[in-house]
Amino acid sequence: MLRSLVTATLVAALAATSLGAAQAAEISPGAAKSGAVMHLLPYPEGHAAANAELMNDAGQIVGSTTDGRGTYTATRWEADLSITPLKALNATGTLIITKALAPDGTVAGAADTGDRVDHAVTWDASGTPKRLEEPAGYVNSTANDINGGHVVVGVVSDNRAARAVRWGPDGRATLLPLPPLTRYSEALYVDERGVAYGWASHSSGANKQAVRWDTSGNVTNLGTFGGQWSEVRDVNDQGTAVGSAGAPGYESWAAVAPPSGTYQQLPGGVHDSTAIAVNNHGDVLGAVNAQRVLWRNGGMTALRPLPDTRSLEAYELNDSGMSVGKSGDFATVWDASGTPTPLPTGPRVDYSYGLRINNSGQVLGWAATWDYGRQAVVWR
Repeated sequence: MLRSLVTATLVAALAATSLGAAQAAEISPGAAKSGAVMHLLPYPEGHAAANAELMNDAGQIVGSTTDGRGTYTATRWEADLSITPLKALNATGTLIITKALAPDGTVAGAADTGDRVDHAVTWDASGTPKRLEEPAGYVNSTANDINGGHVVVGVVSDNRAARAVRWGPDGRATLLPLPPLTRYSEALYVDERGVAYGWASHSSGANKQAVRWDTSGNVTNLGTFGGQWSEVRDVNDQGTAVGSAGAPGYESWAAVAPPSGTYQQLPGGVHDSTAIAVNNHGDVLGAVNAQRVLWRNGGMTALRPLPDTRSLEAYELNDSGMSVGKSGDFATVWDASGTPTPLPTGPRVDYSYGLRINNSGQVLGWAATWDYGRQAVVWR
């Protein structure tokens, strides 16, 4: 519910930053076979780098910029790469954590009020924060996900135990019930119906169980394959959840749960396997024994490395079945048949990878040179 070390199109903009036009010309990439062009995410005068990990289908991006001396500014880049700073909760607030990005650009996460305590927050189109309610007795909170209707899910804590929570569009909180014999829980994802997904456990770290809370608050354990734990790694708009679950012999098996069902084993998902992403057509990206694979139409396809590379990582896929990650040291996209295509970089780029891909085929990631370090980029 998801491009440039620097191009000539951004030389003028970069001249106003600490990088300058000379560096922009040095590391401009050539024409890409794929048609994508890599763009550096711009940052304000006096800042030295940008970090970004969230992107929506509109091409909005969320992350932060830094001056290189320990000061970070939470930021949303609009589709034209203009910058909207995300404001602090108050004049003494210093901490902002961004966790999720809605289709309309609303950001969910947490911020403090100068006390270094997290409080769940959403930020609107202007970057103005709204603090979400903390139920009586709870002193800190974090928003983990937000859907198109501005239903938010996350976690609240009383400093003794964490509890899953769902906030309505008005910011009012509803504690989600605990399954039997559990004390801790957290909601990590919310689908477009407002159904929440996360985990529950009898302790804060051991044998977590993947669970789903429907819109009435009824909780369902998604189950295991005979082991003692399970997890949710992603959920699509319709409510198909994917992840992994414990199996006999301490194995981990890739798992998928339909919107109203429990975990089922993905074909070939045995031994050491997991599912990490699912798109709105039910295609699933994951790994079997460290080999990245795509499950589609009942079959499993291995993603192939680029020529002259051996290792690869893939992190996300879009509704066309395109996956993104890296092969060797190069940012790479794969089509639904597992065929890789490198994303273009400049001749002086030493390392790059793709992290997010949206339904327009735009890719968010990183590119790095030895002399200028790692920078957030977007391929369009």
